[in-house]
Amino acid sequence: MSRFGDLLKTGEVHSAFEKETAVETTPVAPPPRPEEVVADIFAPPAPPTEPSVVIDDFINPLDAMPVANGNSIPNFKKMTKIELEEYGRTVGIELDRRLSQKKLVKQLKEHIGKTG
Repeated sequence: MSRFGDLLKTGEVHSAFEKETAVETTPVAPPPRPEEVVADIFAPPAPPTEPSVVIDDFINPLDAMPVANGNSIPNFKKMTKIELEEYGRTVGIELDRRLSQKKLVKQLKEHIGKTG
């Protein structure tokens, strides 16, 4: 037999008839909080302490950036578009990374040829 038929046999009432047979319950109050928890909330803050980690050795990421010097020109074909853009800034040109790597290399070479 179906589940609905089983419910009818047992006399269980659900959905629209629940209010007629439902037992009303009274809300239960939450248990009282322990005194130590309340005391912790209002306790004065701890005095400030020295930081446990001190960083003395700062590594500047700009130190690893390629810098244009008049002596050598890097291999542009092996550089990524981001590296080309960073190198271009050192020689005074702003490159648009939306262009292809080939076009960025061409622009860099033209700019270096004009200025140097």
